[in-house]
Amino acid sequence: SFCPMKRLPGLLAFFSLLPLAHADVSLAPLFTDHAVLQRDKPLPVWGRADVGEAVTVQFAGQTRKTTTASDGRWVVLLDALPANPQGTDLTVVGKNTLTLHDLVVGEVWLCSGQSNMEYTVDARAGTWQANSRVVNAATEIAAANFPLIRHVRIAQQVAESPADTVQTGGWQLTTPQTVGGFTAVGYFFARDIFQKLGVPVGLVHSSWGGTPVES
Repeated sequence: SFCPMKRLPGLLAFFSLLPLAHADVSLAPLFTDHAVLQRDKPLPVWGRADVGEAVTVQFAGQTRKTTTASDGRWVVLLDALPANPQGTDLTVVGKNTLTLHDLVVGEVWLCSGQSNMEYTVDARAGTWQANSRVVNAATEIAAANFPLIRHVRIAQQVAESPADTVQTGGWQLTTPQTVGGFTAVGYFFARDIFQKLGVPVGLVHSSWGGTPVES
């Protein structure tokens, strides 16, 4: 099986993961409450709205304005920010207003690959159950109290061509109630990084057991 762990680049391929909705201003699916944003890199924020709609983004003392392009897409680029464990609101204003809560800045990593990345901390919470429960799972789960380690699962969906949006369950903080459904490899990696660096760590989990890397 092939399961890369990759730090997400600053732009995070903003032409992917775009929501399809028009009219009201909307954000790409990775922007939800509790999200982790990449530190020390120019920080894109993007989404969709009506063509020609004025959009204003406010975060961490920065304000950026733009106008939606002819394809309904918009993007602004915030200045690079240092790691910050303090939850901060992100506000987007167009014809409507969106406010996301408790966003932190730290390390963001993509967890991709096949079954060995998809294996969850608790087998009962995942699709790939054979041998997927970690050693000492009950102890590990009980001790999983790391609100600055956060995980978002990208829903699996068959597509015959590249998609420009995804479904997620939103960002989850690491607690004994949530960690069972996290990628096990990703979680233990994130815990090591967090304990060494002391900054928030975000895991974007996009894996699918038994699939070729091209898909």
